[in-house]
Amino acid sequence: MYKYLLCWRYLRTRYIALASIISVMLGVATMIVVNAVMAGFSAKMRDRIHGVLADVVIESRSFDGFRNADEVMALVRELADDQVEAMAATVETPGMLSILIGNGNEVYTRPVQIMGVRPEERAKTGDFAEYLVDEQGRRRPPSFEVGADLRRKSPTGMMLEETPKDDPFFAPLEAKVAEEVSDQGAIIGYALATVHDPATRKDICIAPTGSQVLLTFPTIGKRPEPARDDLTVTALSKTGMSEYDSTQVFVPLE
Repeated sequence: MYKYLLCWRYLRTRYIALASIISVMLGVATMIVVNAVMAGFSAKMRDRIHGVLADVVIESRSFDGFRNADEVMALVRELADDQVEAMAATVETPGMLSILIGNGNEVYTRPVQIMGVRPEERAKTGDFAEYLVDEQGRRRPPSFEVGADLRRKSPTGMMLEETPKDDPFFAPLEAKVAEEVSDQGAIIGYALATVHDPATRKDICIAPTGSQVLLTFPTIGKRPEPARDDLTVTALSKTGMSEYDSTQVFVPLE
């Protein structure tokens, strides 16, 4: 009996030591995996933020902004010419985006951050151009130009596409397309242009390229008043960061 008790004593001690070693190994392995995941997430987030924002942002203290942004950019270029790769002027203001759904019986309205930019400049200060797609995920150029391909997406534009030029209805249809489709283009966030369908678990685009949206924004002055403008969606900005894709609307700076 004494021999069995002695064997059990040492076997029990080894079992506890083995369990302790396994616990430490699992804890260290978990810590390594968590650190690796967080490091990858942090690096990805830095890349996304750097693709949207510039390295240095110069802001005006006045709500009216800089009176002449080109002069400020020229001064920065003069002071640090060899260290500046690109600059872009930007105007930011809050606003409301309204999207007509279906036949216009339902209006989808969201608060947004309006960004007045020059797309060719914005593309040089980050990955702005790489984030622009259409509703099918195809790349779109960084431009606010409303071309013929976007005009043809309107209901009247589709009819005009099938109407011969010698048809007497061609001219009236062409004039109606000019009324329906705004010449002012806008690039809106991907999350603003889509809604999630829980039944199919897919995103439904309610504001594809070529569609018309209404933008409401405050005017500049001592007493800001609401102003409205109809815009044509020329591209969707899909950065992969919901805080940007669900709020940003890019419009021409001038």
